Amino acid sequence: MPSDPQSARIDTIRRFNRLYTGKLGLLAKTHLGTVYSLIEARILYELAQVPFATARDLCSALGLDQGYASRILAGFEKKGLISRRASKEDGRVQHIALTGAGRKTYAVLDSRQRAAIAELLADKSDDQQRRITEAAASLTKLLNGAPDGPVVIRAPQPGDLGWIIHRHGTAIAAEFGWNVGFETCIAEILGQFGRHPGREAGFVAERDGVVLGSVFVLPETEPETEDVARLRVLYVEAAARGFGLGKRLVDLAVAFARNAGYRKLRLWTHEFQKPARKIYQAAGFRLTKAEKTQSFGTDVVSETWEMDL
Repeated sequence: MPSDPQSARIDTIRRFNRLYTGKLGLLAKTHLGTVYSLIEARILYELAQVPFATARDLCSALGLDQGYASRILAGFEKKGLISRRASKEDGRVQHIALTGAGRKTYAVLDSRQRAAIAELLADKSDDQQRRITEAAASLTKLLNGAPDGPVVIRAPQPGDLGWIIHRHGTAIAAEFGWNVGFETCIAEILGQFGRHPGREAGFVAERDGVVLGSVFVLPETEPETEDVARLRVLYVEAAARGFGLGKRLVDLAVAFARNAGYRKLRLWTHEFQKPARKIYQAAGFRLTKAEKTQSFGTDVVSETWEMDL
């Protein structure tokens, strides 16, 4: 098992690649039961999106060797799938376009591709389909470097608590090398949410429908007291860190606790979680207790921080 976060991330992406290529048959000699390879299908796709393209355009878009692309295009031309004509601006450049036969061929490929995705989703619930779609959209944006929409912070909605527990059991546990006990702990904490009307709050950050982080305020239970609350389950997805989102979430939690009439706000963290500790300190929390212990299979220094409201 990889011991560092980067190795874990690489292994996770490789597992996804193996799963996805297998599910859609992308390693087969031909694509979706046709006579065309995956690369040939991609070239037809690119040509179907524009009135015409040049060989250079196609090589740039798909990262293809020019000689390899030329052989594929020659085969398409022989089958009557494409036509070529010289550019009016530069006679050395040829504009390539799909013919009627080429568009019919692309339509078959596109229909089969959509059917393959539909089959992939068929046995999934609406919630699972939503999560798969959100993950695909997020992956596309991050890898393309596309601009992100605004971050919205809202109250928890159905499905959020389960998703936050899942992310703690996968991403956060892997990041810190913790065992399944960590996920169990988060599930127990969030299992109390919704039982204290007016005395609790949750804040969920999302962007384009993808959850980026959370924080919760719940009444203190150890020992239970009316005027002390706990800040719980503060987390920010790795891709959203460094932009002040953690501070925004903590500030909202503090404001809620103060407005709800609590006298003190308390939290638990670990010494090595330095970015979070800086946020707590800047917000006005003070360290009140530190002890060496074992948390979720690792030796740590556990800390309690408090703020007078």
